[in-house]
Amino acid sequence: VHCLYSADYLGANLQAEDHVSGTSYDLEDDRMWKAMNPIKLKLVQKIPPPAILHPSLTPSQVTELETTLEASLIKHITSHREQLGIMTSWDRTLLPHIFSQALWSYEYQKLTGHQLEPLTFQSAIRSSIRQGQNCTAFPVHFAHTSSIRMHNHFITNNHTKAIVELYGDEVTHIIRVKATPYAENIMSVWVMVAAVFRSA
Repeated sequence: VHCLYSADYLGANLQAEDHVSGTSYDLEDDRMWKAMNPIKLKLVQKIPPPAILHPSLTPSQVTELETTLEASLIKHITSHREQLGIMTSWDRTLLPHIFSQALWSYEYQKLTGHQLEPLTFQSAIRSSIRQGQNCTAFPVHFAHTSSIRMHNHFITNNHTKAIVELYGDEVTHIIRVKATPYAENIMSVWVMVAAVFRSA
């Protein structure tokens, strides 16, 4: 602790020990604290607090962004697989909505440090696919909204590349996007890349 301040006090720590636990907080003791003259302190120009910048997107705009990113990523991945000679089928029904809950839980964990129960998500996936099918999925976090940069990451990262380029019997791909806007134009975007396929 090098100094203490409030609206009407500014004091410098004169003690040899400046760790929190070893510091005396008797501000009246001038051997421990050197206080600035209150008259001079009042002459200091008051600076207004900075304006609070709220998230720049409304909930409806966030939903539109998520839909646009999903459509763009589907287009990029389909084109990439066509270049490899692989046809692509997309699931736009139940599974994407289940993945939305998982992506929300990842953002919650980053904010709070607490992990939600993963078994509920796993059980929902198992109950949504047919017997003999498997599901592979990998979440990726981005701090931008460029679908091109996201796609480039997918085809260079080993985990997502394996899913994007997966082929075989009854392979269906899934893309789900969850965006969360914050102040200062900061955007947190989670993307789930997944595929359902028939077991060998």
